[in-house]
This record gives sequence, structure tokens and C-alpha cells, in this order.
Amino acid sequence: MADPYGAPQGAYPPPPAGQPYGYPPPAPTKAPGQAVAAAVLGYVHGALVLVAAIALFALQDLATSLGVEAGYLVVLALLNIVVAGVLIFGGVRLNTGKDRNLLVIASGVSLAYSIFWVIQQAALWAIVLFAVMPIIIIVMALNASVTQWLAARRGM
Repeated sequence: MADPYGAPQGAYPPPPAGQPYGYPPPAPTKAPGQAVAAAVLGYVHGALVLVAAIALFALQDLATSLGVEAGYLVVLALLNIVVAGVLIFGGVRLNTGKDRNLLVIASGVSLAYSIFWVIQQAALWAIVLFAVMPIIIIVMALNASVTQWLAARRGM
């Protein structure tokens, strides 16, 4: 009886020795160094901002004795806590390849907050520390290699 499906078509040649059958697994998309560095700096900067919030809470009594409104410091401390949380969460989102928006926005807010402290004429060394890190985070997170990596991750 004849084969109802016809003769078999030409088979693919066997793979070279040592190679498995089938398609090779896709190459893992590894995060570029700028993305990892921006995420880690987001964690570090978030921790420093959180320490600053704790310091603002702790200095309420001292500030009241110096004539500074205690409620003013509480508002600034709460703002620090929110910014720290968003910095850390944005670093996690960038590190996992989801997006960089939260990290960039929180870094911009932190930079604006540093400029606010320059206007208030606070300690210059602290301002420089709190202003330089957000700038580095923004530059690294907006790098072209990070953009390509995030676009490739979205296409997966």
C-alpha cells in the first residue's frame, strides 16, 4: 500500500558533534553595567536620604530650641522618607529590567531637594553628596545601552 502522505521530504542533516538537537537557547540578556550601577547608587542614595530623614526627626527638639518650626522639619523628614522609598523601589525596577522612570524621577526630586538646601544655606559637604549622586544616577539610567537593554527586555 502506498504512503498516503507521500514520500518523506529531505531531512535536516544531523547537528555537528557535541551540539544538541533543536534550536539553541536564547542568549540571556545581561544588564549593562550602567543599569546595575544606577540601581546600586539608587539603593545607596535612598539609604542616605533615609538616614537624613531620621536625623531630621531627631533634631526636632534642638531646632525648636533654636527657633525653627518643628513641623517644618517633620514635613521635610516625611518628604525624605517618600523620596528614599521611591529611590530604592526605582532601583529594584531598573535592576529587574522593568523600567527606569521611578528612579530617574526620584533622583530629580532629590536633586531639587538638594538645591532647596543650598538656598537654605545648609552644610555644603552634605549638599554636594546629596546633589552629585542623583546626577550620576540620572546620567547612567538614561544611557543608550540601558535604553537598548530595556527595549529588548520589553520585547521578550
